[in-house]
Amino acid sequence: MKINVKYLFIPIKRAYFLFSNFIKYFFKGINWFISSKEHTNFSFKLNSLQTQSISYITSTFYKIDYYKIVEDVNYIQNLKIENEFKSFSKTIDLDFSPKWDYRIIPYILIKNKKIHNVFEFGIDQGRIGYLLNNIQSRDSSLNFEYIGIENNKRKGVLLQNNKFNNINIIFNNLQSYLPNIATSKLQDSLVISSTHEINSEKFLFEFLSSKNIFPKYLISDECSDDSEYSKFIRKHEYKSTIIPFEDPNNFLDTIYIGIAKLNQN
Repeated sequence: MKINVKYLFIPIKRAYFLFSNFIKYFFKGINWFISSKEHTNFSFKLNSLQTQSISYITSTFYKIDYYKIVEDVNYIQNLKIENEFKSFSKTIDLDFSPKWDYRIIPYILIKNKKIHNVFEFGIDQGRIGYLLNNIQSRDSSLNFEYIGIENNKRKGVLLQNNKFNNINIIFNNLQSYLPNIATSKLQDSLVISSTHEINSEKFLFEFLSSKNIFPKYLISDECSDDSEYSKFIRKHEYKSTIIPFEDPNNFLDTIYIGIAKLNQN
């Protein structure tokens, strides 16, 4: 059997493709290692195409004017974190660049929907709280309370200079603090689940379900089909979608964020 010589070049082309992509990925990794201090809970700065996509998805899902969202997103994209923190141990893994990714969504909801309570379980460095601090300083008429619940006292550095009484961090574990929150507040709230702990996620959504508590809005970074978040929204009357947030530099893994709302919202 004769083999056309040109077919012998196919494995060579594949090997070249493999090697060239390995080199590109390697140098992207070096660039990330030099430019970022993060080691977990990675954050991205969205590029222009991503901001358009996120603006359209959130506008359609939440029924908010597209151009209002574009205006908010463009503002947030240029909002840099002021380096006013003196604690080296708390900022050793903090990037000060405006990498807001999915954290723009609570900002959009607070500004455009009547949300009176925000509960964030697992706050990391406090980027969401920092954004809400900013929006409160720009519009004092907004009436909301933010509580970030975090078990690690080294976290939340971005809120250590917070000046507003309605924005607070509670250093406690979710299992201890959640039962103390008034049912009425949880019902009228945005709940952000980002503990990255299976037991905490399970406790959160089983507690809400057992008490017939259904927050108006939910955001979760654990939205796989078998996650506790997904089980909860399937069981109850929520509309939902999943938004991918991709690393513009194509080095870090894509973050998939689940957003959900009660059907009447």
